[in-house]
Amino acid sequence: MRIEGTGKGKELFEVLGEQAWRISLDEGGTSTERPPRILIYCDQRRNAEQVEAYLSKRIKEENKAAKTILFTGSRRVYEREMAAAELADHGFIAGHTANPDGPVFLVATSADEVGVDLDADHMVCDLVAWERMVQRLGRVNRRGEGAARIQVIDQGPPEHSGEAARHAMVLELLETLPPTDTGGVAASPHALAQLQETVGSERVAKASTPMPLHPALSRPLVDSWAMTWLKEHTGRPEVSPWLRGWMDDEEPQTTVAWRKYLPLRFEGSVDHLDLIELPKSEIEAFFEAAPLQTEELLETETWRVAEWLQARAHKLGRSVSEQSDVATEQLQPIKPTTPIAFLLDRSNGLEQFLSLKKVKEMKQDQLVQSLKGRRLVVDARLGGIEDGLLSLESSEFAPTIEDNWGESEKTGDGHFRFRIRMLGRDTPWECETPWRQMREVPYRVSPDGITMTSLVIEKYGHAVTDGETSELQVLSEHQEWVATEIKRIVIDLNLGNEDRAMLVAAALHHDDGKKAPRWQRAFNAPRDSRIYAKTSGPLNLKILNGYRHEFQSMLDAEKMGLDGLNRTDPRFDLALHLIASHHGRARPVIGIEGCDALPPTAAVHHAREAALRFARLQRQWGPWGLAWWEALLQAADQRATKTLEETHAIERRRGRPQNTPPSASQELQSDLLVGDAKETY
Repeated sequence: MRIEGTGKGKELFEVLGEQAWRISLDEGGTSTERPPRILIYCDQRRNAEQVEAYLSKRIKEENKAAKTILFTGSRRVYEREMAAAELADHGFIAGHTANPDGPVFLVATSADEVGVDLDADHMVCDLVAWERMVQRLGRVNRRGEGAARIQVIDQGPPEHSGEAARHAMVLELLETLPPTDTGGVAASPHALAQLQETVGSERVAKASTPMPLHPALSRPLVDSWAMTWLKEHTGRPEVSPWLRGWMDDEEPQTTVAWRKYLPLRFEGSVDHLDLIELPKSEIEAFFEAAPLQTEELLETETWRVAEWLQARAHKLGRSVSEQSDVATEQLQPIKPTTPIAFLLDRSNGLEQFLSLKKVKEMKQDQLVQSLKGRRLVVDARLGGIEDGLLSLESSEFAPTIEDNWGESEKTGDGHFRFRIRMLGRDTPWECETPWRQMREVPYRVSPDGITMTSLVIEKYGHAVTDGETSELQVLSEHQEWVATEIKRIVIDLNLGNEDRAMLVAAALHHDDGKKAPRWQRAFNAPRDSRIYAKTSGPLNLKILNGYRHEFQSMLDAEKMGLDGLNRTDPRFDLALHLIASHHGRARPVIGIEGCDALPPTAAVHHAREAALRFARLQRQWGPWGLAWWEALLQAADQRATKTLEETHAIERRRGRPQNTPPSASQELQSDLLVGDAKETY
């Protein structure tokens, strides 16, 4: 490893690019015959983009068989995952082999230092804090194949006095590393470990980034965060400062997502349509049915998003509006007052919507304040994304998750969870296994209120709401499968017999509420003599009317008991809570809508008792302890559902007609029982 400065009259990106280019010309860099893989680390995204542009220009000018890859944190997750796959294709992931035609330059920011198992032949980087330098050095020559060349560029001490002292200490530590025969210093894991022992922890701490201050963590705060199904809580602050601490140099962040379909409604004739302002509850219900997914999110500095949003709003203009009907099927053209973005909080609650007119008129600082810490869901016609990065110029229609990034035929791969389609009045939704309709939202309605076109939200397979599956299974069998999974879990955890009996009883009755005729009709269960827990749909939300089968299962357990469990035993209370919360609700509130078994006042009373039960158990077990108990039943339920999917897939390949219960279910249930799990508790 060598250290040198930037030199007079040169920008940091130029020096980084030049050094990487020189290394690429050296054929003796590795012991393998493949072209070198060179990693260039930059502390700032702007420098990374400049280095990548510099290298791309050199490659083009010299007609060299080489490639550059830009990998930064401020990129939409979908494209970031695609870039990670590209890294594997070019041999940058540890253990992967590749033989490209020429050198490959990976230009990355510090966001790349975590979460990707990188391995490169050589590295060029700027000087950063000690713990980050160690992290970067660990990304080079991880298998010890050949002699890695590492060039550290000292861009000079920062202006801040505290950072300048840390900068000087990092240089001192690097120069303390043992010398090599080639005139540099050794930066192997062994050399770094020896240095830690030699110089002592105090000097290492001075060269490292100090831990940020954290606000005090109290039990009431944790309790407030544990009430996940209480939408509003005056004593529940944002959790970020407790997770990441207070950092002086941390800039506010905003998350952006692009959607082809937004919760809009237009009323009138084809020639004249007026925008109808939807109530907040309806917009939030739309995003609850089609929630934001990790793949579609891009998180970056708030000031950057504000600047980008206003630039895109001004560039959208008349031309895009004229093309919008053609480009996006039956979507209404964008007008100055049409919402182009919805601003959501971290819980997907609606803050406000933004139109072209409003964005253009807002002052920059006002827009920044509105965007801080928020999620911005924008109309895909806004464009402004290129290779997963925010772009001020790109007007291309942004690919979105609703149609699997333009590859809707590729489904069932585990990440394509839902889709949204626009259907006209004359093209009703048809059942298309394994898709299920979750919600239908009117988009264009006639003057007399008839829905002419609607947005249909559908979910795929076992990814549908509450872990349901698109396969058929009778209720008794499903609950037995879940009990089998619970038996396996409790044996592995070596729980006592009383706890085992409680968990098995909860598993055998957790879905009893699905016996309700309302649930069977709403989920389109086959009309035979059997009661089903899993159906192929489609789901009719109007019939369901908010009915929660967990609430009814809890009521039945309260009334009928749980297989002889002593009602005075505290475990009985715990079992009732596990049944009520096995889909994540009842912390502390649970919905009572659609409950036909009780009059509303009685249902409210039982819901209140469920909330008080949660409070008692939270005091007894603590927030993490109670969540642990809940996770046991939830894990067993999800594993049983996944097993059903796998079993049906195998049997369909063997010729069993689709949407019929598996003939081998009893055999499979027996196979799931392992060792002592066959005991009865």
